[in-house]
Amino acid sequence: MKKYLLYALGLFCLSCTIQYEGDTRLVANGQLLDRNANPIPNLDIEIWAYTDYNGSYGNSSDLISLTKTNNLGEFEMVFPKAKGNISYEIKALDNTYTYQNKTVSNIKAFNFVDYTFSSTNLFTLIEIDDIMQLTIILNNVNTENQIIDISIDGILAKNHVYANPIEEPEPYYYGSYYETVAKNQTLIIHYDVRNNNTQTVSSFQEILDVSDEDIYEYTLNY
Repeated sequence: MKKYLLYALGLFCLSCTIQYEGDTRLVANGQLLDRNANPIPNLDIEIWAYTDYNGSYGNSSDLISLTKTNNLGEFEMVFPKAKGNISYEIKALDNTYTYQNKTVSNIKAFNFVDYTFSSTNLFTLIEIDDIMQLTIILNNVNTENQIIDISIDGILAKNHVYANPIEEPEPYYYGSYYETVAKNQTLIIHYDVRNNNTQTVSSFQEILDVSDEDIYEYTLNY
């Protein structure tokens, strides 16, 4: 692992567009696991710095460190602390196309405790052949009802997650809701329905068993 750290530091900022504090070093570490909690070795890990304007990435970005996971799926990178309003991003990249790539974004300076950010709980990777495209067809049986929120509990196959929430407008669902999930599991669909006549909001959940299909459609009546 040390040789990768030294290699990454040696490559640091060959074409920097962001300024850095010369004496302050940060550490990012983690562990890549599959859905069964087995370690994933020898995957490429990169960390990027981006200028950040009100939660949106600006035009400036730098690849500031890179390494590979060890036999336990662990990684650690050391890099200079960037100046200004910066977001960091950690990318797990599988060039063998066995596992999904995954990115952890919107990492802020305050996420580093004692100069260290640990991303272990954010990096579960699903094998590409084990990923299903789930489509939930929203069937509006009462025109006064409107779905205002949907979420799914289960093993999701998101390839992009956020260390800190980003501000987004209230979603509007146009007849369908899409999610990528792992195959062969039980999912719980949570959804909130607002009655536009009474302005009351009710919460519901439905249990969905999925198998090994690549594409699955489920109709949700509300």
